[in-house]
Amino acid sequence: MLVERTKTLGPTWEKAKAQTECIDYLCELGVKIAEQSTYLLYKMRLAGMRTVPDEGEVIVP
Repeated sequence: MLVERTKTLGPTWEKAKAQTECIDYLCELGVKIAEQSTYLLYKMRLAGMRTVPDEGEVIVP
Protein backbone atom coordinates (compact mmCIF):
# COMPACT_ATOMS: atom_id res chain seq x y z
CA MET A 1 0.00 0.00 0.00
CA LEU A 2 1.41 3.36 -0.97
CA VAL A 3 0.21 6.61 0.54
CA GLU A 4 1.42 9.72 -1.20
CA ARG A 5 1.84 13.24 0.13
CA THR A 6 1.89 12.34 3.80
CA LYS A 7 4.16 13.90 6.37
CA THR A 8 5.03 12.95 9.89
CA LEU A 9 6.56 15.46 12.21
CA GLY A 10 8.39 14.95 15.45
CA PRO A 11 10.93 16.68 17.65
CA THR A 12 13.66 14.42 16.23
CA TRP A 13 14.02 12.40 13.07
CA GLU A 14 13.98 9.21 15.16
CA LYS A 15 10.54 10.00 16.59
CA ALA A 16 9.22 11.00 13.16
CA LYS A 17 10.53 7.70 11.77
CA ALA A 18 8.84 5.78 14.59
CA GLN A 19 5.53 7.52 13.85
CA THR A 20 5.87 6.68 10.15
CA GLU A 21 6.51 3.03 11.01
CA CYS A 22 3.42 2.99 13.25
CA ILE A 23 1.27 4.41 10.46
CA ASP A 24 2.70 1.82 8.07
CA TYR A 25 1.89 -0.99 10.52
CA LEU A 26 -1.68 0.25 11.08
CA CYS A 27 -2.31 0.51 7.33
CA GLU A 28 -0.95 -3.00 6.80
CA LEU A 29 -3.15 -4.30 9.62
CA GLY A 30 -6.20 -2.60 8.10
CA VAL A 31 -5.55 -4.29 4.75
CA LYS A 32 -5.21 -7.70 6.44
CA ILE A 33 -8.45 -7.21 8.38
CA ALA A 34 -10.28 -6.25 5.18
CA GLU A 35 -8.92 -9.34 3.41
CA GLN A 36 -10.02 -11.62 6.25
CA SER A 37 -13.47 -10.01 6.39
CA THR A 38 -13.92 -10.53 2.66
CA TYR A 39 -12.85 -14.18 3.00
CA LEU A 40 -15.23 -14.72 5.94
CA LEU A 41 -18.17 -13.25 3.99
CA TYR A 42 -17.31 -15.48 1.03
CA LYS A 43 -17.25 -18.61 3.23
CA MET A 44 -20.52 -17.62 4.91
CA ARG A 45 -22.24 -17.18 1.55
CA LEU A 46 -20.93 -20.55 0.36
CA ALA A 47 -22.41 -22.13 3.49
CA GLY A 48 -25.78 -20.49 2.75
CA MET A 49 -25.62 -18.16 5.74
CA ARG A 50 -27.08 -14.67 5.64
CA THR A 51 -24.47 -11.94 5.63
CA VAL A 52 -26.73 -8.91 6.03
CA PRO A 53 -29.71 -8.47 8.36
CA ASP A 54 -33.26 -8.20 7.03
CA GLU A 55 -34.83 -4.75 6.95
CA GLY A 56 -35.68 -3.64 10.48
CA GLU A 57 -33.85 -6.57 12.07
CA VAL A 58 -31.53 -5.76 14.94
CA ILE A 59 -28.56 -8.05 15.54
CA VAL A 60 -27.35 -8.18 19.13
CA PRO A 61 -23.95 -9.83 19.61
